[in-house]
Amino acid sequence: MAARPGGTHALVMSSSSDPVVVPVAGARLTSARAQEGVLGTRSLRIALVLLGLVGIYIGLDVTLGGLATLGWLGATDFFRITDREMFLVQDSHQRFFGGVMLSMGALFILSATKIPRFHAALKFVLVAIFAGGLARFTQMKPAVTLGPHLLGPLAIELVLAPLLYLWLSRVVNGTRS
Repeated sequence: MAARPGGTHALVMSSSSDPVVVPVAGARLTSARAQEGVLGTRSLRIALVLLGLVGIYIGLDVTLGGLATLGWLGATDFFRITDREMFLVQDSHQRFFGGVMLSMGALFILSATKIPRFHAALKFVLVAIFAGGLARFTQMKPAVTLGPHLLGPLAIELVLAPLLYLWLSRVVNGTRS
């Protein structure tokens, strides 16, 4: 019997001298669709790194710039401070959320190195992103929520996050078969 290390099948010589390919007992079978093609593991890793870089970029902009941000995503002159103490409290909250975004970006990049190990944390973050997208509607201003400035982020939160969740599930389930 000859089997490649990590292989799923072995070449066995039968009594008729014709080789026969048989599954190796205990071999880890993987879904070809989960491992190859456009929606495979490699593509998922690339997507996770790219989304992680976006999260880090946004996180740094907000963490280091607070409510006004550093301006990496647009104009910073959209408000006037009338209560300095309350502004500093709200600014601190915003910096906290920037740190959360920064951490989420780092998790996406780290997860790309070992998807099965981090998939549960990734799924939780993707659900949180989806919930955050839904929370935008509590503003009760559809013209703003569905307007040109928020349509991109909303699409990421309500469309891309669930698709990524499904893609992640498909890849992880394919590697565990």
